[in-house]
Amino acid sequence: MTLSAEPSSFLELWQHWSALRAEYDQFRFHLPDALLEIEFPSARVLYMNRVAQVLLGYSQDDVDGGIFGLSLLTPEDAARILEIGDAQLDPTIRSGKPYERLHGQHLYEFTLIRKDGSTFPAEVQGSYVLDKHSMPVGIRFMFRDITKRARAGQALKRSNALLAALTAAQANFIRGAGPAVVFDSLLEKLIEATESEYGMIGEVARRSDGTPYLRTWALTNIAWDEASRRVYEERGSAGMEFTNLENLIGHAITTGRPVIANEPARDPRSGGLPPGHPALSGFLGLPVVAGGQVLGLIGLANRPGGYSEQDCADLEPMVATCGTIIEARLAETGRRDAEARLDLALRGADLWIWEFDIPAGRLVSSYRLWASPGGAPTAAGLDWWIEQVHPGDRDRLRGAIDEHLAGRAPLIECEHRFNAGPGRWAWVLTRGTVVERSADGRPLRAAGSFLDITDRKAAEADLWRLEVQVRQSQKLESLGVFVGGIAHDFNNLLTAVLGNLYMVRQSLPPGAERDLADEAWRAAERGAELVRRLLTYARPEVAGGELITLDALLDETAALARSMLTPSVRLSVRHSSEPGLVHGNRTSLQQVLLNLIMNAGDAMPGGGRITVTRRIAEIGPRHRWAPPDLPRGRYHVVSVSDTGTGMTPDIIERIFDPFFTTKGVGRGTGLGLSTSLGIARAHGGWLAVESTPGVGSTFRLLLPACS
Repeated sequence: MTLSAEPSSFLELWQHWSALRAEYDQFRFHLPDALLEIEFPSARVLYMNRVAQVLLGYSQDDVDGGIFGLSLLTPEDAARILEIGDAQLDPTIRSGKPYERLHGQHLYEFTLIRKDGSTFPAEVQGSYVLDKHSMPVGIRFMFRDITKRARAGQALKRSNALLAALTAAQANFIRGAGPAVVFDSLLEKLIEATESEYGMIGEVARRSDGTPYLRTWALTNIAWDEASRRVYEERGSAGMEFTNLENLIGHAITTGRPVIANEPARDPRSGGLPPGHPALSGFLGLPVVAGGQVLGLIGLANRPGGYSEQDCADLEPMVATCGTIIEARLAETGRRDAEARLDLALRGADLWIWEFDIPAGRLVSSYRLWASPGGAPTAAGLDWWIEQVHPGDRDRLRGAIDEHLAGRAPLIECEHRFNAGPGRWAWVLTRGTVVERSADGRPLRAAGSFLDITDRKAAEADLWRLEVQVRQSQKLESLGVFVGGIAHDFNNLLTAVLGNLYMVRQSLPPGAERDLADEAWRAAERGAELVRRLLTYARPEVAGGELITLDALLDETAALARSMLTPSVRLSVRHSSEPGLVHGNRTSLQQVLLNLIMNAGDAMPGGGRITVTRRIAEIGPRHRWAPPDLPRGRYHVVSVSDTGTGMTPDIIERIFDPFFTTKGVGRGTGLGLSTSLGIARAHGGWLAVESTPGVGSTFRLLLPACS
């Protein structure tokens, strides 16, 4: 209503005021925002417009009947609004001065209570109603329902929390964390975002017959008794298995569709709960699907107010991420399984695969090589590779590589020693070929393999030793027959010579002629002694099979040897805890031991250490110390080791030959070791040698142990 002229009388003035009041009442009653007026100090509601009545659920009759204003607020918000009001009222009011309005708008968020007890969030702004003296007599509130905005804010907050959880889960997976670590943090955020009480994340696995079951990677501890607590503690971290699929979980897995059950006890898909299980007031099962296959399940339980289709939509990114992680984990597991199978196959064949980036000089091995402690890198430069090769083989390997790269050899092929750890070398067969060249023919990439041939090399060495031992045995046997025949005939001649010389010496008076006869006699005696040695070599005797205690014989021989060794040579004897009894000729065995000890002393002209040890070993014909015809059994092994000059392989090959010696002229006959070997064989044993130039030698006397 609009008045065109000034009122001319009191009646017109009253009509004008009444029209304005009616227009104002209509305006505030139909405001799009809720309007509420409360009286001071009673806090009685004086007015509600239509929107306020609808939002709060009150009628005009309720307003007329009286409504306590603070009952529209939660106790917490009622206390807060009183604090706000007290702070906004100018303190001067208490002294009777007029209220001065504050500048600006003051918006607050409160939780309002409807007549039926339900609540909703509201944005509220208020101002004081003043009397003609500018004193507050009430307060006028305008408010609006912000439920949608609050829900949007909560959804945004939840979305941000879930996004952060997804980012963390992906980062954990990329860093190589296990499934339990990845999904534990994810489940925690899911439960928090959905206000659920507990939940789980699991992966669908299958039995050998194809039957699916659920294996958990993350599970809230909801143990309800001692037995379930023990089960959780024992198996929870490693993953629990749910094989019964006649329930809500199984329905989600078998159908591949979300399951919402806000009354699980009445849901026909529910299979019930185990005795003592915590109450289940709501369940949300979200199958994780990828490539048309159910890979896993997210399960949440007991959200206040239940679950909805909106929750399914809101959690879709989380479900998709879980699917990606599970899919990637399965692919990684498959790759690792394939690599493990290939690794086992290659390792079973002692084979390693390599690839060589020639321009970059970079060697890439798909499997770890032998290496110094900590293992070899899977990618290394060619220089690193060459450094691991034995210095004596490096030039040969480089030559094989260069020959092939230059096109002068069909492939890279070289046997060489490779670093297998501190102080150990493994034999390797390296083979490879160029697999990629540039347009102008330059080699770019080569591939090949390393084959561990250490055992083959050892077998070849064993075979070579056996062949040497066979040849030695055959040679000694032939020489023995030959030398025995000559020695026997020569001994007969010497007998006649000595007899005649004896008679000549007896008939000659002292003088020059007698001196010549004596010299001839001494020469014939030396010849007889040499013949006796030859006969001993040819036909060593074990007279009578005397029972001998080796430890006593070793001590006796060592005492005799110490008187003959130079002071710079130290001799020690180490006995075994097991009895050392053998059958044999005591004198012959002492001859062998004394010969070995004195030879060791001769090998150390500058002094050193001789160590004599005894132990028992199980030795057969394939043993590296034994000839092919040595019977298998228990043997006493008497080792005589020195720290002398050592011997080269060519000397070792001839060391037992009769009349072979490394000593100077007049210092030996060359029959000591050959005779010692003959005595050892006559006792059913053997005499073996190992030597390293510049390090020393070890002779091992093998004698059958008495049972």
